[in-house]
Amino acid sequence: MKLTPLFYCWLLLVTSQSLSAQANEQIWITFRVDVDKLRVRAAPDKNAKVVAELPEDTQLKYLNATAGNWDEIELRGKKHKARWYKVEEVGTPVTGWVYGGAVVLSSVYFEGPESFPALRHDFVEMEQIADEIYDKAKAAFADQMVYDTIDYQLNDSTILLKFDDGSKKELTGSSEPEESYANYTYLGRLPGAHQYFVQAIYYEDMDITMYDTRNGAELSIDFGEIPRLSPDSRWLAAGFQNPYEEDSGIQLYINLPKKVAEFARITLPGSDCTDLCWDNSGNLYFKYRLWSEERNVVKYYRLKIPER
Repeated sequence: MKLTPLFYCWLLLVTSQSLSAQANEQIWITFRVDVDKLRVRAAPDKNAKVVAELPEDTQLKYLNATAGNWDEIELRGKKHKARWYKVEEVGTPVTGWVYGGAVVLSSVYFEGPESFPALRHDFVEMEQIADEIYDKAKAAFADQMVYDTIDYQLNDSTILLKFDDGSKKELTGSSEPEESYANYTYLGRLPGAHQYFVQAIYYEDMDITMYDTRNGAELSIDFGEIPRLSPDSRWLAAGFQNPYEEDSGIQLYINLPKKVAEFARITLPGSDCTDLCWDNSGNLYFKYRLWSEERNVVKYYRLKIPER
């Protein structure tokens, strides 16, 4: 078979995108199917053979290859302009190409700890920055949290939340020792995201729970901190720590018209990711700490979910 110049251009595009998306094997990316009956194709083209159809929310492992033109396709009444990505369905042998407008970022895992390569991808960007850049962003960030504790914290361990639909929720702590111990603290609310925030401390555990001010719907953040709302009110981001797995990172939430939903988790093995802040361009800044017996490492990073 004679290979045309067009084929070589396609091959170069695939290769360059693979290298720019993941410079080495320190980064793993997964997508989540965002439409029903996603067609996985044998090649990066909307007319290529269909090798599988996958339901919404299926997890896909990105295989480090991006190709094709920026095709414009309408999905669920909305026009998308995206490229094609080679993926494998998690837990199955299904492999092929999917259209980028039909999937969203699900997770990014950096192998470490301590040093993480810069990431440039259509779905996510992250890079290490100088502490002066972080300090400037931190100083300019406006915290949108309303600290109205007196309206909801009835006493040291009891909280009464009131929701727009007329319902209420009372959280009462317990001073019983060991496994039965629980203490609740009201942290505040984010009007732009319609969320209350409550911290619960247990005998050997803790979490922060978001309660939707409209209807009481709950989302829990294990070993995390209060989420920070982006200036455009589209994103919430919280640092998390998992002391049992020695993992830390950033949990992203998307502020939808009727609810806040989990979006993607960025995992950075190490001690913790703290002191989050946003700028007006949609960049998220955070501090990464790695504690060890030999020394303590503090680095600063900037993260962005590009508009697509």
